[in-house]
Amino acid sequence: MKKHWPSRITAYGKSLLHLFFPRLCAGCHRNLHTGETGICLVCMASLPRTLFTGGTDHALHKIFWGRVEIRYATALLAFRRGGITQRLIHGIKYHAQHDTARVLGMELGRCILHMQWQVDVIVPVPLTRERYRQRGYNQSEWIAREVAEILGVPCETFCVLRSGNRKSQTRKGRYERWLNADHSFRLADPMRLAGKHVLVVDDVITTGATLEAIAALLTNLPDCRVSVAALAFSVRS
Repeated sequence: MKKHWPSRITAYGKSLLHLFFPRLCAGCHRNLHTGETGICLVCMASLPRTLFTGGTDHALHKIFWGRVEIRYATALLAFRRGGITQRLIHGIKYHAQHDTARVLGMELGRCILHMQWQVDVIVPVPLTRERYRQRGYNQSEWIAREVAEILGVPCETFCVLRSGNRKSQTRKGRYERWLNADHSFRLADPMRLAGKHVLVVDDVITTGATLEAIAALLTNLPDCRVSVAALAFSVRS
């Protein structure tokens, strides 16, 4: 009987903690039930998925056509202003909702695993040092690590670095985003990625300017192939 006490005490402790600090769904803000993490099952079932299951010849992949060579591209969710995807992404990006990033990152990883992309390494879109100090974390890295765990490949967080203190992309158009991203990145250890299929992971893709800038660097390496993935892709309503 005594050997079960620690687990029971832990369970009681968690229940008491959740009584005073309830766990809320990042989508609907209702209480999460036992077994739910970050997002409730109802919200998970109703998420606006993109269904970009082929990896090519769809709206997201086409934004890179004629700009940079991307082998595969996908995003888990459609991003629309005021929608649930925006709430989830903003919760991850600005409010450090790690559980949400973990659940959605795992889901993105499962989708990529199903598509059998056979990537060798995963690289998250980096933040500038200033932005990282402000937030204390990189939301794309959180997502990338979950994808890497599902795929069983390494996540390299220091191979691609962001230089300078570029302004936020949030309110910029496509051309402004491209100018802002151009020359913003550098490779810390280029040969570590040479000859590999690199998957670059971001939180949300709008115009693709950031991923284009990173892919342009990587595709200059010997026999380096690049694919991209994100939790969300911004679509017109």
